[in-house]
Amino acid sequence: MADVIAAFEDQHPNITVDYNEVANTDYANQATLGLSSEQDIDVIGVFPNEWALDNEGYLVPVEEWPGVDGILDKLQDQALTQTERLFSDGVPRSVPLYAGGSAVAYYNTDLLAQAGLTEPPATWDDMKQLAEGLEESGSDAITALIPSDHWFQSDVIQNLIGQYDPTFWNTLVYEDGPWDTQATRDGLSDYRDAFAEGALDPATLDVQNADAKSLFGQGEAAMLLSGTWDAGLLLESYREANGITASDVGVVPLPAQDGDASGIRAFLDATFGIPSYSQNKEAAAKFIEFATTGDGVDVWAQTLVGIPVLEGWSLPQGVLSSEVAEQGYATIQELVANPHSDRYVMSNFENQQGSYALQVASGDLSPEEAAEMGQADLESGKYN
Repeated sequence: MADVIAAFEDQHPNITVDYNEVANTDYANQATLGLSSEQDIDVIGVFPNEWALDNEGYLVPVEEWPGVDGILDKLQDQALTQTERLFSDGVPRSVPLYAGGSAVAYYNTDLLAQAGLTEPPATWDDMKQLAEGLEESGSDAITALIPSDHWFQSDVIQNLIGQYDPTFWNTLVYEDGPWDTQATRDGLSDYRDAFAEGALDPATLDVQNADAKSLFGQGEAAMLLSGTWDAGLLLESYREANGITASDVGVVPLPAQDGDASGIRAFLDATFGIPSYSQNKEAAAKFIEFATTGDGVDVWAQTLVGIPVLEGWSLPQGVLSSEVAEQGYATIQELVANPHSDRYVMSNFENQQGSYALQVASGDLSPEEAAEMGQADLESGKYN
């Protein structure tokens, strides 16, 4: 943000931006307190979840922002739809900075080549070939690491369910749909089979997020399942700075029984709004326009921290140093712009389903049992 602010102030020397960052663990409370007490805030980060709905009364509708007519018209259709869903009346009161999604599969090109693969895996059968190729080559590398953190296990399961029913999660979230469906059972079955049949290693089921990333970075795994927030792995400069041994890293969708069924859950990651009491609405609107749909996008997007939702935007040439990385980033952009469902997080419920996913993967629960338990959780209301 420091670089974005500096670039903005260069273009607008009569406007000064003071930036205050609050830890995400305390942000919801601090931001609500700031709005309710009318603290000196002109631009505020709007959480793209129920926080936006709960605090919409403090925010100015974007259509009333001075001096930035048409700002919403510059967004991708999916981003605009998701922004409208944040508010009870469908009237946007914030503009998204970027979006993100999960899960995707990052791969170490060196280890794929060592296993004899010329293309990254697209299906679970391809994953078995990767495992067999690594073993035959004498490599000790793990085929793939999937963080065992419950929230991420839930991401994986919901991607697998979405391969069978792309409308599943949106139906559950927005239309009070069921958890226990045939698609749920099929997705859980695929996850169980991936571990039982050798595509994935059950010995990895206790590896947490930070360790999974570290092991992948050290060349101990051919693939890492994570979210688009780890797209920095595609940057040569990032790999060098963080001691990542792979000469190149690419990214593909989560494997599927049928590669054409691959998809992702994606949603807005950060959005900006203007408090109704702000005395600097025009300056605030100009800054938000610069950062979200103007020249500021090129400033922050080169870090790959998030995926811009500006229609027609492309990463400047020279940011990525290989065709593999460029193709990987294009894949992420396509997935995030066209997800099978929103990654609208229901943390408590999803964490519980992630715990069941681990038990299915280890053989301690059947897919049918996990689906039934998840339905009971949903109906109980205690995980809302």
